[in-house]
Amino acid sequence: MGYFNRFARQANSNKTRQLGLERLEARDIPSANPVIAGSVYSDLNGNGRRDADELGIAASNLQLVTPAGILVGEAVSDDNGNFSFDSDRRLLGSSTVASYTVSLTSLSASSGSVATVPRFNPALGTLTGVDIEVNGQIEARASVENLERNAATIRVNHDGALTVTGPGGPIELVSTTQTFTAVLGGYDGTTDFTGSSGITFPRRTSSITQTANVTDPMDLAYFIGTGSVVYQAVATGTATSQGPGNFQISVLTTGSADITVRYFYEPSTALTPGNYIVRQTTQPDGTLDGL
Repeated sequence: MGYFNRFARQANSNKTRQLGLERLEARDIPSANPVIAGSVYSDLNGNGRRDADELGIAASNLQLVTPAGILVGEAVSDDNGNFSFDSDRRLLGSSTVASYTVSLTSLSASSGSVATVPRFNPALGTLTGVDIEVNGQIEARASVENLERNAATIRVNHDGALTVTGPGGPIELVSTTQTFTAVLGGYDGTTDFTGSSGITFPRRTSSITQTANVTDPMDLAYFIGTGSVVYQAVATGTATSQGPGNFQISVLTTGSADITVRYFYEPSTALTPGNYIVRQTTQPDGTLDGL
């Protein structure tokens, strides 16, 4: 730790008074409760150190700035000339968001998928809320075979859903109903969903989005700390059909989901490692700046 001392002379006097003002040069600030502290005093013997008989200067206005001159903090020396800086005023009242996105694919009712998101690091500040946004897609593929001798119009309605489970509670996303309709000829003797009596419709996709908000402190606790939070998703579907006589249907439901977790937090105002300069804003009475 290096110090830079600015000196001051008493006006119209041969007696020298020196103000010891610290300048921090590439100092590593402790990670726990970081503080920059020092004192303003009359350096009577000019040795650059505060000796036992040298009095502190009270009520001296001080600023902590970056090398570029950006204000970080303000302080006033106490009755003994001591001062300290322990926070960064630039961060007061600010709000920040940290986001993580994971993707889950090939979802079905029997084959879910699992993804993890890092928990919120409390060293960053105070967590005030969490948003869990799910952007999902449901894919439906329907097939129909007419088993009657006569031609028939057959309709299949499909409803799909994505269910995402994890901290913050389950999130249910329901797609709009997809309707598949076909006019099919009499049964051609083979149940293969092709030919004159069968059809396999092109796959249809529905996009669905939903966001869950977490603000309760007890619920937020699940998101704070080391490790990860785990999310699991499955895709399910239900189908109804209409048509005369006998027919056979097959419906395949699959899905995918992008899960974005946003941590809203108030950043810690603690000082961070770096270069800082302590400077006086006004010269104490009876002193002049020296070289």
